[in-house]
Amino acid sequence: MSERAREFLDRWESDNVKDIPHTRRLQQVAGLAIQCRQDAIRVGITAEQLRAAAKGDLIRDLWAASVAANENNLNKECGMARASLWRRIIARLH
Repeated sequence: MSERAREFLDRWESDNVKDIPHTRRLQQVAGLAIQCRQDAIRVGITAEQLRAAAKGDLIRDLWAASVAANENNLNKECGMARASLWRRIIARLH
């Protein structure tokens, strides 16, 4: 696997894969895969190098990145909700 291709894919996912609603994930991931391949070719990374960087399955790799983005977003939302709850409890005690 090309280290350059892996770095490209990691950076590309970080920049382009966001929290996608579960009901639209398959459609969005398919579109992201097309965009990713086009961007990779533009910077001189072949389809084979990109596939290797994605461990053989770009769709699955992007799907996993989308799920991770969703989980990160949920964790942030839960953390904010928890903090807000504690602020309200403390405010009532004073």
